[in-house]
Amino acid sequence: MQTTASRTRTLGPGEGEAVSFLGSPFVTKLDGDVTEGRFDLIEAVGPAGDMPPLHVHHSHDEVFYVLEGEMSFHVGAETFTGGPGTTAFAPRGIPHVYRVESDSARWLAMTSPAGFADFVSAVVAAGEVDPGTLAAIAAEHDIEILGPPGMLPAQLSEVGEASRRAELAYERIVETARAKDRAAKVRPRSGQPSRRRLRP
Repeated sequence: MQTTASRTRTLGPGEGEAVSFLGSPFVTKLDGDVTEGRFDLIEAVGPAGDMPPLHVHHSHDEVFYVLEGEMSFHVGAETFTGGPGTTAFAPRGIPHVYRVESDSARWLAMTSPAGFADFVSAVVAAGEVDPGTLAAIAAEHDIEILGPPGMLPAQLSEVGEASRRAELAYERIVETARAKDRAAKVRPRSGQPSRRRLRP
């Protein structure tokens, strides 16, 4: 049986499992193996404009805490920007994304329950990944990629509305074509008498 003391871990600045995740330095401070699946804690650094694809965690809550620089957070319909000390909460099921607004930024990301660190490791192990591969790996960790970097949650409703308008327009075109086809089948051909019988 593992005791509380055996699970205790203290890390100094810069310590942890360091990787390059989608071009940005990520350091896993705590993962599910240490926290017994309760949460992950990752320290990340990003340059100006750093922004992941718009996504949603279906089974994890995520918290961001800005250590250095300035970042904007877009969580559902809410958007806010802040510097050191800013905390942003992205509940599971809510589309979200962040963006580094200053020359660079450093922040902590915690997900609960644990699992995001495993996603990071899987992406790193895959090497260079294209959008399709990234989406597939994300899906294996219950994360859904909703759009490319630069897309915001608010745009999802715009895309959805545009898609619905296109569907309605297509339905009208199909129905018009079907109506013309039905009319052509019952209309007598030119030069041929009508086949309707006359009453005596």
